[in-house]
Amino acid sequence: MPNFCIGINQANKSTHDSLQEKGGIILSGADDIYILGPREIVFPEVKLHEERFASIGLKLNYSKMICYIKESKKSEIYHELREAAYIPERSTESEDGTTLFGLRAYGVPIGSEIFVTEWLKTKGERIRSNMLEIGNLLDPTRIANRHIPSRQCLWLLILNCLQFKGNYFVRNIPPQLTEEFCTTLDSAIDKLMGQCFSLKSEELSTFNRIRVHLPIRFGGLGVRELSRVR
Repeated sequence: MPNFCIGINQANKSTHDSLQEKGGIILSGADDIYILGPREIVFPEVKLHEERFASIGLKLNYSKMICYIKESKKSEIYHELREAAYIPERSTESEDGTTLFGLRAYGVPIGSEIFVTEWLKTKGERIRSNMLEIGNLLDPTRIANRHIPSRQCLWLLILNCLQFKGNYFVRNIPPQLTEEFCTTLDSAIDKLMGQCFSLKSEELSTFNRIRVHLPIRFGGLGVRELSRVR
C-alpha cells in the first residue's frame, strides 16, 4: 500500500493544484479519493484525473463512484454534468419509504440530516448488538470456572475498548445528530457494567451513577458516557 500511495501521489498533486486554482479540493486516503467543490468544477475534473491516472497505468473504478449534493443545490445543470461524468447518486430508503441521499467518507456518513440519523441508528444497533454478544460470552454468572477470569476480561474490554466504539463517529458528526446514537451505546455499556459488577445502574443513587462515569483521577471508574463527551 505505501508504494501504491507514492505512485499516485503525483497524479493527486496535479489534481490538487488544478482544483485549488478553481476553488475545489482533493482528499486521498490510501486508494479512497474524494473531490470536493462546485459542480461545475468537480465533474469535469474527474475526467482530467482519469487521464492523469491513465498516464501511470491506472484506471478509475467507476463502479465505486458516487456523489452527493444538498437537495437545494440540485439543478438540471448538476444532473447533466453528473451524467456526463457517469457518476451516480447514492440513495437508500428509510423504514417509511423515504428516499435518502448521502454517502460515506472515511466511514462517516455525509448527506441529508435524515440520511445521517438513519445511518447512525443502524450503526448504533449493530455496535450495541456486538457489545451484548461479548457480554453474553463473558457473563460471570454463566462462566463459573475460576481458571477463566471472565469478570476481569469483561471489565478490561469495557475500560480499554468497548467504551470507545462510538468515539470516531461523534467526533466527526454534528452533536445535534448523535444523541440517539450515544444513548444506545451508553445503555449497552451500562448493561455490561451491571453484568461485570453484579449491580443495576437504576439501583444506584444519582451521586454514585455520576461518580461511576468520572475519570479515574477524579475517583470514578474511568468509563465515560458517550453522550457527555460528544
